[in-house]
Amino acid sequence: FHVERLDEARCVDGQHQVLVKWLGLDDEESSWEPAANLLDAIPVVFRKWVAANKEDPAVAALIKTLDFP
Repeated sequence: FHVERLDEARCVDGQHQVLVKWLGLDDEESSWEPAANLLDAIPVVFRKWVAANKEDPAVAALIKTLDFP
């Protein structure tokens, strides 16, 4: 599957997750994926999304945890 967009961030039991909208699938089929996995799999897209959403408290916490430069 390919990522269409990243929608929002959350932290569950200490694990940061991002809601992924998958290309070609309905919004209802979006899934929460570990942020670290997205950083490994789609680093450019993930970093751009983080930079664009860094004011969001959940994204700011994710930045601290993943030790972004």
